[in-house]
Amino acid sequence: MFLFPKYETEYMGYAVEWSPFDETKLAVSTAQHFGIIGKGIQYVLNVKGGLITEVQSFETNDGAYSCSWS
Repeated sequence: MFLFPKYETEYMGYAVEWSPFDETKLAVSTAQHFGIIGKGIQYVLNVKGGLITEVQSFETNDGAYSCSWS
């Protein structure tokens, strides 16, 4: 049985996008209080060797509902 790696965020997750430039990078957008009101956090995660680690996170004053790579 294969177990998928897991990463828990502080807020509710809304969007997930793989990087088109680096196959190990993942962007995750989150919003506080299930997106009704509150802050958000944009995560950049590294997925490698069956582990997920945080590379960077950016806190926002409003919920983050989508993400894309540029």
